Amino acid sequence: MLPDTWLWNTRKKVVESACLFISVVFAFLLSFEDNELNTAAFWTNSLIIINSIFFLDFLLEFNTAVYDEHLNLITDRTVIAKRYLRSWASIDLLTCLPVMSFSSDKHSSEWVEKFR
Repeated sequence: MLPDTWLWNTRKKVVESACLFISVVFAFLLSFEDNELNTAAFWTNSLIIINSIFFLDFLLEFNTAVYDEHLNLITDRTVIAKRYLRSWASIDLLTCLPVMSFSSDKHSSEWVEKFR
């Protein structure tokens, strides 16, 4: 995938929208003590979709050309992968983790309390 194409721009907009959505959802989940929000099908399905978007973005980054410091376009996948692994790969991989599934239903309130 080449940077600055309509596909690349669309992908970035989808990921940015997912980030905005997850920040709002996460705030709601942390704000309300009622555990119904944590188990509602809408929130669960939304988080699965968002995590899938982040994982797809993680995979696409390995196939997205980048510019070097001299503005030369790098299309070699090995070079792209090495640059990505040294920069954002670990953070992007963490965004793919299903955070809400780390707590069981009986420990959800304790998990939420840790972040308050």
